[in-house]
Amino acid sequence: MEWILKLLVSIVGVIGGCVAAYKALVEMRAANLQRRLELRWKRAEAARDLIKEIHEESFAMAAIKMLDHTDQSRRYSVGDLTLTLSANDVLKALALSSLDATSESELYVRDCFDWLYYHMGRLEHFIVTGYIDFIDVASVFRCYCEKIVNHLDCHRSLVEERQYIDTLSFLRRFHDLNEQAKHTISRS
Repeated sequence: MEWILKLLVSIVGVIGGCVAAYKALVEMRAANLQRRLELRWKRAEAARDLIKEIHEESFAMAAIKMLDHTDQSRRYSVGDLTLTLSANDVLKALALSSLDATSESELYVRDCFDWLYYHMGRLEHFIVTGYIDFIDVASVFRCYCEKIVNHLDCHRSLVEERQYIDTLSFLRRFHDLNEQAKHTISRS
């Protein structure tokens, strides 16, 4: 009779140990999931902060406005000067080398895009290192990157002159995304 009691105690102990181990695994899995969600949220917040930083930088913001207003001329205040620039003026200034850009408007356009390209390169760096996810910046930058890629022959001069390799990689992401979308649409 004593051996039956020992056997029952052993069986109960094994079952209790299995239940405890299972509970621990379930709790660890839930904790891992929660941690992944929190890290994802932090990456999204970091992307939001970087976008906000770009929008607060006056030169980069002016470049974004230049990309936005391709159908009309727009006025830009630069110190005491007011420059009126058309989309063609912007593209011409970007296509110039640093040595050939001499007018106030050409220098201003190049300074604005220099800052925008710098920020785009930083975004690419942060995507590659896992600090942010591409999906968190894609919707904001898609239209601007598409416009740049459509006139890459003009933009390339400044990008390559400043050696913004990461900026070219960032732009390539949007080109690749568009190619994927075209293939998806053509298969439908």
